[in-house]
Amino acid sequence: RRSGADDALLLDNQGGVIESTTSNIVFYKGSELYTPKKRILNGTIIKSLKEEFNLIDQEIKLKDVKEFDGAFLTNSVNIITPVSKVDEVSYELDTDRPARIKDALLTRGYNEK
Repeated sequence: RRSGADDALLLDNQGGVIESTTSNIVFYKGSELYTPKKRILNGTIIKSLKEEFNLIDQEIKLKDVKEFDGAFLTNSVNIITPVSKVDEVSYELDTDRPARIKDALLTRGYNEK
């Protein structure tokens, strides 16, 4: 928090991204969504993204985050939270894409009841 961060990424010993301290992380490039293969928790939102949006499990190293167009965090409380910066890599804050995904997930959830 002192450095202005809202959260932190957890990494493995080889610099691979696992997740954040509060959420799973999803990166996107074009229309494709990617999440790290290694996760501590396979959250409910990640499961829904795999079903609804063909989320791709991929090894993602910290050095590779600059290759993506953006990222967002997922958890069952906030559903989707856009990410503006990872380390020294800044993303143009795209609130439209995460909002569309969140709306689709919420609509899907309500339709299932």
